[in-house]
Amino acid sequence: MTNHSRQTPPLRCLLSRRLLLPLTCLIPLVAAACGNLDERDTNPPSVDVLTRWDSSHVLALLTYKSEADVVDLASGRVTKKVKLDKYYNDIQALGGDRYVAVHNQTIDFVAADGTVEAGRSIAGHIFGGIAVSGDGTTLAYSDSAGPNQSSLTVLNLQDGMTHVLSAEAYNSLSNTLADGFALSYKGDLLAIAGGVIDVMGTNGPSPTTSTCAPTYPDHGSVGAPETVAFSPVTDELASGSLTGEVEFFAPVSASGCTSRLPIPTPDSSQNVQFVRYSPSGTTLAVVSSALSSTEKGVVVGSVTKIRLRDVATGALITELETYRWEQPAGQMVSYPPILTDLLWTDAGDGLVLSASEGPLQFWDLTTGALRWELSL
Repeated sequence: MTNHSRQTPPLRCLLSRRLLLPLTCLIPLVAAACGNLDERDTNPPSVDVLTRWDSSHVLALLTYKSEADVVDLASGRVTKKVKLDKYYNDIQALGGDRYVAVHNQTIDFVAADGTVEAGRSIAGHIFGGIAVSGDGTTLAYSDSAGPNQSSLTVLNLQDGMTHVLSAEAYNSLSNTLADGFALSYKGDLLAIAGGVIDVMGTNGPSPTTSTCAPTYPDHGSVGAPETVAFSPVTDELASGSLTGEVEFFAPVSASGCTSRLPIPTPDSSQNVQFVRYSPSGTTLAVVSSALSSTEKGVVVGSVTKIRLRDVATGALITELETYRWEQPAGQMVSYPPILTDLLWTDAGDGLVLSASEGPLQFWDLTTGALRWELSL
């Protein structure tokens, strides 16, 4: 994907669940530096979040728009537009045609037609998005009331009970984006990346905590785990770092954590943005992006790669080069598109990708080919 002249996009100030954002965009006291957070135009349109609609469609949440598009996976066509009550920073499927969506200080429970069925307000700001357990029973979100006043809240959607967990150790903000914490399939465990990975039980006000320490070579704080994901089948955990390492931890609990398989970086220029298990739990998608480089008079600002690894052995199954942004050398380098989300198909045979200022992509894993692209 090529863009030869572009200004810094407003997306850089979005309270996104995928991006490492400027600090001024994340602290309410100086939020004015990012401009008014009302609905606005983005040019070209961006998609910030992907979530499941049904087995053959995906719901794409548009950036700064109070609407989402339903996209057919087979054809890559928009089959429905869902009007929302407001523009949301994040939206996730709960099952049964219900969704949970967040906007700054509001959590809404939304029907498939966009109607808000129930809502709740919080005192601070949801600055890092949300995580939902695989069975749809538990919600976790990061809440910032200001500098050094962060917490992680776990909400049981069945009984309405909430537990506020201390987030003092994860207060660098970049470590509390939604892919920096994850819920287990049943929602009884919460994993948080912040230098090391802490695993907490979610069923009590004072949970037991275990620590998953990375075993790959120490790169200091830069090499610390930045993203975590639970297997949808077991309580196994996977992590990725900004220096490219991936590590699998044997099924964890709030009382113990053991490394099972560390995988060193294949390329020191590739930082892991996030990791996602396939629905069967047998394959891990590792999303990474390269640093800027110059090739034959062209500045390559970003190359996003997805490496699929066998969960049992760590072996590389395939590598996909997805988004590539470049511009002629000599021009002022502008921000490249960044991959914002990845969603596996239910059958585990395809990947849907979204990017800031980029089209949706569908990759067919049976052929390793790009099946379609769609600009919304």
